[in-house]
Amino acid sequence: MRFNIEDWSEIRLDINSNVNPDIVRSLIDTSSVKTNSVDAIYSAHNLEHIYLHEVPIALNELFRILNEDGMVVLRYPDLKQISRVFVNDKLLDPLNNFLVAQYH
Repeated sequence: MRFNIEDWSEIRLDINSNVNPDIVRSLIDTSSVKTNSVDAIYSAHNLEHIYLHEVPIALNELFRILNEDGMVVLRYPDLKQISRVFVNDKLLDPLNNFLVAQYH
């Protein structure tokens, strides 16, 4: 299944209003999106930007808005990057700060 077909419309949610999303919200608060109203969700490199205890909240929100036959595609950093988090005792920190420090 492809996401960019004609009869689908894209709704972009982002916490950063500077990227011109349709909805300015955190991943853990999609309350402005109706329950069971979304056919598909594509989320790339978002879960690592929230705290560990917020991940179940975010996933519950995604599945709340997803319709019964919907699908979710999640992308996140590779295991090599995640291993660095464990080695450097940063498991409870948002990963974006750690990864930026590692690669800049």
